[in-house]
Amino acid sequence: LWPGGVLGLGRHRVAVPAELVDLCGQPTRLLVPREVLRQAPPYDPDIPLSRQEEHAIHAFFGTRPA
Repeated sequence: LWPGGVLGLGRHRVAVPAELVDLCGQPTRLLVPREVLRQAPPYDPDIPLSRQEEHAIHAFFGTRPA
């Protein structure tokens, strides 16, 4: 989630592959530079990801689908 705008308007939500999330630290951290997140394709959590979108996300972040 990339917050922005007034009252949350203009937010840029992105899906990040699990291998780029550090769940062991406190707080949980993303292993992705902020600049990369700003350029990531948008994600709508109310709409299920298609296989094509999942592959596009992995391609963007340079990871491989499980």
